[in-house]
Amino acid sequence: MLTTGEAAERLGVGVTTVKRWIQLGLLRASRTPGGHWRIPGTEVERLRARMQLSGQPRRMLVIEDDPGACDRIREWIAAQGWNMNVVCEHDGVLGLMRLGQMMPDVLVLDWTVPGMDGMEVLRRVRTAPEFRSMRVIVMAEQADLPGMRTGRDDVEADAVLAKPLERTAFLQALIPLMALSHNVSKGVRHGRS
Repeated sequence: MLTTGEAAERLGVGVTTVKRWIQLGLLRASRTPGGHWRIPGTEVERLRARMQLSGQPRRMLVIEDDPGACDRIREWIAAQGWNMNVVCEHDGVLGLMRLGQMMPDVLVLDWTVPGMDGMEVLRRVRTAPEFRSMRVIVMAEQADLPGMRTGRDDVEADAVLAKPLERTAFLQALIPLMALSHNVSKGVRHGRS
């Protein structure tokens, strides 16, 4: 049995995130008489395994005009040891075309990408039935965040993160989305339909 701190270390996230995943049912855990969570090691490994799909790489499309941000995302995913193919496009129009070609599990979208802004890309994605189960992380400048909320009509994303993107925040947003995306692919629906 692992403590929340030990589980967090193995998953590469914070303790608060582990506790949130327990509450969301992504990690099965029990409480000690003292009120502390204990998580079976198999549960942590199960969650890590859900980041992969039968040995085939998961697919992520990053639509972001900063090549350095794309490189960092690739490095963070590689450092976790996840089997994920990360493709970057630096323009909204090209990104939308690539989206149809690759059918990613997760879209990471810059809100102010050139060519076609993130709001328009997201609107087109959410109106296409073939993309309804795709998970979306939107990145926006700090100044734009106060008016943005997940689940609203104008920002129908699974997570909204501040730019410049930070490793811990990104991984905390990504791991549960990948687990939910896996469940959707198996016919168990969570969140979006």
